[in-house]
Amino acid sequence: MLPMTSLTAAPSSRPALPHMLRPSVFASDFAYLILGLPIGIASFTVAVTGVSLAAGLLITLLGIPVLLLTLVACRAFAAVERARAAYVLGEPIAAPERTWKRDGVWETTKAVVTDPGAWRDLVWSAALMPITVATLLDEIQRLRTA
Repeated sequence: MLPMTSLTAAPSSRPALPHMLRPSVFASDFAYLILGLPIGIASFTVAVTGVSLAAGLLITLLGIPVLLLTLVACRAFAAVERARAAYVLGEPIAAPERTWKRDGVWETTKAVVTDPGAWRDLVWSAALMPITVATLLDEIQRLRTA
């Protein structure tokens, strides 16, 4: 009878993929970048058009409701952005607690317009498209050279 020898698997000669090239990470980053473009275009359009229209109509006082609607829309875009970022980061991002509901139309208007978070959301909505385009172009260039 022949002696039995046990064979062990040779260590893998192929190195592990870098973190950013793993399929799950690559897919989530790719989805984040691709979805960022239409969301960035929409948020940029709403923010810039809303502020411009509000400034132009402010003399007739119709600019106030336009500005309020723009700030509320930018708050919604910021919530979508937090959800997208949470997907990529793998952990939830807490939304700031801001209550705009007050005891009257004028008090609610003052609460919305004086909220620093609403203005940050507006600035982010306007900046998202240029940032997304630059990041997407950089990512395409990086993948071409890799």
